[in-house]
Formats: sequence, C-alpha cells, structure tokens
Amino acid sequence: MRTSKPITTLLLLLATSLSSATAPWLDNLNHPLKQQQIDSRWQADGGQIHLRFNHNLLNAWQVSVTTDNQTTTTIDGLKHQSHTVRNTTALSMQAPFGILQAIPDGMLHVDSHMQWTFDGRVLEHRNWQIVATKKHLTAGEIASLLIQSESGFPMFYLDHIHTELDIKNHRFHARRMDIRVTQELAKALNRPLLSGIAIGEAHMENHLTIPAEYELVKGQSTCPPGRPLWPDAQNPADVALINMTWQMVRNLNDGRFVFAPNATLKNVGVADVVWQPKFSGDHPPYNNAQHPYLFWAAYREIDGRFEQIGTSQIKHAFFTVNTNCTIDCGSNQILYPGCEDIYSVGNNDSGGNLGPKIELEAFTGIWEEVGSFFDPNSDGQQDNSSNNSDENRLIIHESDINNDSNDYYFSAWYIVRDDVNIFNTMGHRQYDLLPNQQQTSWSFINPGPFTQGPASDAYLTPNTTAPDLMSASHRTSQAGEGHLTAAVKIIDLGGGEYRYNYMVENHDYDPQVEAIEIPLDDDAAFSAFIWSDLDDDANNDWQVTRQDNRLILTQVNDNHIDWGALFSFSFTTDRPPEAGQVTLTGHENSQSQFTIQSLRPQLDDLIFEDGFE
Repeated sequence: MRTSKPITTLLLLLATSLSSATAPWLDNLNHPLKQQQIDSRWQADGGQIHLRFNHNLLNAWQVSVTTDNQTTTTIDGLKHQSHTVRNTTALSMQAPFGILQAIPDGMLHVDSHMQWTFDGRVLEHRNWQIVATKKHLTAGEIASLLIQSESGFPMFYLDHIHTELDIKNHRFHARRMDIRVTQELAKALNRPLLSGIAIGEAHMENHLTIPAEYELVKGQSTCPPGRPLWPDAQNPADVALINMTWQMVRNLNDGRFVFAPNATLKNVGVADVVWQPKFSGDHPPYNNAQHPYLFWAAYREIDGRFEQIGTSQIKHAFFTVNTNCTIDCGSNQILYPGCEDIYSVGNNDSGGNLGPKIELEAFTGIWEEVGSFFDPNSDGQQDNSSNNSDENRLIIHESDINNDSNDYYFSAWYIVRDDVNIFNTMGHRQYDLLPNQQQTSWSFINPGPFTQGPASDAYLTPNTTAPDLMSASHRTSQAGEGHLTAAVKIIDLGGGEYRYNYMVENHDYDPQVEAIEIPLDDDAAFSAFIWSDLDDDANNDWQVTRQDNRLILTQVNDNHIDWGALFSFSFTTDRPPEAGQVTLTGHENSQSQFTIQSLRPQLDDLIFEDGFE
C-alpha cells in the first residue's frame, strides 16, 4: 500500500492565494459547503508520463529528438516512451464535489535527458519540470502544462488535455495531450515556424491525494432535478463548434501530405448530449453507444472557382472534458448544457477512432457498429483500426496547394444526432500555406478568424443574390433527407462573354446527388468547361451533355456527390446572367428531383423563365 507523506512544495503552494472556481454550474449551485469545496485542493504526484514524438513531422523539418526513456508503453496501438515522475512534488488541483475545474499551480519532476540534433548541432536538456500554467489556456481547456528543463528553459506546452479523476483508484489521468513547441525552443532549433506546432502526443497518470473535505460531500449529486434531459422535439440538441486550428502532421513522401485539426465545441442548447465510446454497450437515450462524429475538409478558391481539395473520413468521439458548464453532473460521457470540450491534433489523428464516412447517415447521425470497418467479423468488438499513416485521413496533393495566389480554407464539422442546427456545428478558417525550402513541410500562417458555418460561406454569403446578378448562393433543406448549397460566381470577360463558376455542396443529404441541370439555350455559346471533384481520376469526371435547352451533368462510375463533398464546374458562354434555378437529382431516393434558387445564363424564350418547360 502506498504511504502518503508530507510534500514540502505542496505546503508552499497551498499557502498561495486560492483562486475561486467560477464555472456557471458552481455559481448556480446552492450548497452549504460550496465555498469549502472551492477552496480545498487535491494533489497529483508520482506516476509516469508517456511521450510519442512525431518523427515523420520532425524529419520534414530536418530535426531529430531522442530521450533516455526507461521503458515503452503501448497506448492506442502506438509505442510511447515512458518516464518516471517523482513523488516529491505535486500538482495542485481544484475539484469541488470531485469535479475537476482547474490545475492552478504546482510542479512535477522527471529525471530524464533529451537531445535535439539539427543543422549539425546538438541541443541538450537534462531533467524536466512539468509546471501548471495558464499560458495558452483556451476555451474548453481545464489546464495547460509546461515542460521545462531543470534550468527553467521552456520546451513544450501540453494542451488540449483530456483530464480525469479516478477517485475510486486514487489516480489522476491527463491523456491525449498535444506536445506543442514553445517559441523559445523553436528559436533555439533555428526553426521559428515550429513554434506552436504539435510534434507529438503525451499521456500521464499520477497518484491522486483526495482532501478530507471531499468525504463530507461524497456521493452527493450536483445535478439539478430532471437530468439527464435527452433531446426531443421541445428540447433539441444544439452543439456548436467554437474554435479550431490546423497543421500538417505527416509527409507521405510522394507529393501528398496529411493535415489534421484540433477542435473545441460547446453545448449551446438545453438538452444533454450523449457521448458514449463505440463498442461500450447500450446506453440511453438511444439504446446504443451513440456519440458525435468529426469530419474535416480543405478547399481553395482559384480563378473564381471554389474547389474542395481533400476530405477526411470520420473521427468517432468518445470522451468529453466538460469545462465552463452551466450544468455538470460529473460524467465525461454526457455533454451538459454550457459545457465545452476539446480534442487535440494527435487525438483527431488517432487510427483507433478514424473510420469511413460512408458508414454514417449524416442527416440522422446513426452509425451501426456491428459489421463496421472497426468490426469486420461482426462480433460486436473492435477488431480493426486505421493504419498509422494515411488511412481515413485528410490527404492533400502538393500540386493543389503550391500556388500562393489562391485562397485556402479548412473546415471541420461535428455530426450530432438530433442536432437542431448543423450550420453552427461547422466552422472554417482561411490560411496561407508556406512550404519550407525543401518542400517537405507546410506551415499554416496568417490565420483568418474562426467563423461558424461551412467553408463555402467564405466564397459567397449563403442565401443571397448580388444586386448586379453576378453571384448567388442558396441553401435548401430536403425534408427527412438533408441540406445542400448551390452557388455561382459569374465573371464578365468582356466582348459579350461570361464565365460561370458553379459549386454544389452536399452537407448531409444522404441520398447523394447524381445529376445537375442548368438551363442553357441550345444556340448559346459553350466553351472552356472545367470540372473539379475530390480526386484526379479523369475516368469518373461527370459527363456533360446539352439537350432541350439544358446543360446536363451526370455522374460517372458511381462518383456521386456524397455528404460532406463539394463538386464544382465552370464554363464560358455568351449569355449574361438572370435569376433561375439549379436542378439536382438524388441517387438513393428514386432519382427524385428538386431545385435550388440560383442564377443561370439568360434564356431567349420566356417559356423557360422559371427553369422548366
């Protein structure tokens, strides 16, 4: 049995001023011991920290790192270097009623050695200190940790942490942390653009000392009456993506690169949202292991066209940190109202949680785990994962991003069952992409503001038509099937010629789109057609025909516009624009047709004014 002993450093920490927890659920809680619980401190010491550096990424920067690790530990199918944490010092934690709210101060010591090699030089750091810090603490984060050398040189931030108090076993867990390079280390390595880049993942577990004050409230609920309140027609789910940043995570050494985001979300509704890991059994309210799914994609605007240049598959969510909650009942499997949650770059790149998006019905948020990619033998257990390289990742070809005159956008989207508003679960940023001299790594620089909604909103404002009839973007919702957007940007080339740049984006329309029709007089000029989809395979480019005063585009080789996909095309004609409609044909709903308001080339005969004969 482990013997608890006085820790001198802790006494000094506890003598410092105690910050008060200010989460709304605590402000709203009426309990006679609330202030006592806010002021008491829990402690974490000893244990191990496990590091896994992304050597592929570091090699792209022509940097290498080694440590004198004592052992290796396999976590999420990947080997990590394990290092012992001393039990002579500790982190101080604020956990009123057993719900972690902050790690305001404290320090842990690790006896280890790290060596960096770069530009024919060597940089060494002996022994580490893991320090609680509020620097770089962003929305959704309970804590941020700093790893510095024994001389105080800051090396890494550990952020986007999945923290968990295992009260039963007296353990504190800090999982799935991004290892993020400090500005000081990036400068010392002569790689200033490495500052802020996640170059690996860390996990830590420590012994947990529980204060005597917790025994006074142990087992008492912090839930208001009537919780959980599951989504229904009167109380729909409403989860919003509130932040994300992006980076390169891998060079595949064949002209392709893997990119991934971190992400922060928030429950902005009144209903509780279930967050159960896959293959964890049947849970309310759906009698399954329901959880959200994260999907991300990349786009460029080039010559007036808006093109999708890559998409991920889906990442299955499994754990919510729950910070800044309005209601907090102490479970990490429910996102309560007001709660924020985070996922790191390393977490979103984890093969054990990445699967094909074709298995998900995006409009309903329903996924069948038995017989899925993760369970190929249908035994109800996870037997398969994505590889640790490219499978089910967002992959972008260098040829699609090597022109700095184009605008590049990156987006992410949480698919949440019964969510009332899919468009605030989406968000995007614009970035400039900068390669290093060797074209082996890409930096995301000059980030634009995070904006909710799909990236195509940056191309044209949704549900608008320009007064001069030179652009339009409109959404449609097909009852019981999903949402789509059609947009067009028209360029007057002069000399009576006009360039029409169309895009059709399927947000969560599960039937998929197999055809697009645009009115175009048979005697109108038509030239310089360009087609853009998600691959470079010309054998599945859509077929283009003209008949009955229509331009008709039809899918080839099952290359439908699936949910999460954006296809675009462009052509030149001698007809100016006028108000009209784009007609889409669904694939899995008996070829049902529907229209979206847009602009079209002007027609000669008024019989076609509404887009139909």
